[in-house]
Amino acid sequence: MSKIVHRYRDDHTLFVLGCCNGLLCFWLSARIICVWNPITNEYRRLPNPPVVYSHPGQCLSGFGYVPSLDDYKLVLLEFINVDDGNNLIRVYSYTLRCNEWELIRVVDDMFDSPFPDNPLYNYFCPQSGVILPNSKSHWVARQNYKTRDCNLILAFDLVTDTSNTVKVPEELLLQSGEPSMKRFLYCLSNIDDKLCIAAHGIRLGDCTDSLQVWKLERFINVVWFTFHPPTFFIAPNLNVGELNTRKMMGSIV
Repeated sequence: MSKIVHRYRDDHTLFVLGCCNGLLCFWLSARIICVWNPITNEYRRLPNPPVVYSHPGQCLSGFGYVPSLDDYKLVLLEFINVDDGNNLIRVYSYTLRCNEWELIRVVDDMFDSPFPDNPLYNYFCPQSGVILPNSKSHWVARQNYKTRDCNLILAFDLVTDTSNTVKVPEELLLQSGEPSMKRFLYCLSNIDDKLCIAAHGIRLGDCTDSLQVWKLERFINVVWFTFHPPTFFIAPNLNVGELNTRKMMGSIV
């Protein structure tokens, strides 16, 4: 680890890939990825990732400590648009001890998806994954491009490099289908080592929106329960993209 001497420039785009045990993993422009300890001001610059794009806007990321490996691991899922109209998913992993990238697999998500029911993920919105003590990283996802809202959670195992999906609460799917509901915005979080999902419901016509939080109690035979019941509030005069569900969730918990 080295001391940070680099000065952040206005033309740099910084995206947080994840944080764990006080370590912050972030992506600067031009494929620069660093793991930084803000307490000691030490950092490690990772080898340039073998990604197609030079920015993280097409990636899902997960960074965390894996006890069974006694190592920190970063995983990137890059979504690539190809000329024939299909989309590829390239899955990369990196560990601090080995200090090298590995291309785990290349997937044609239209025909050869390793994920159940062939979901196409919400890749236009980069996300840093929520990692639980089971060493799985989680992101919100959607079944296909015609689906208005995200209706799945993608779980990626940092130990086995395998994945599966988890359904969001059925009640949320029913509410999102109501004629008065424009859409739901979802945000994942780790609360008491449990996976939680905050849902911001945006209504049509009036200014009354809703916010609710659900906690996943059991992964096998999925069981959700309401951690915070729906709360209705007068929505501020903002565009959808300006509503920060994560901040609202933080004010609740």
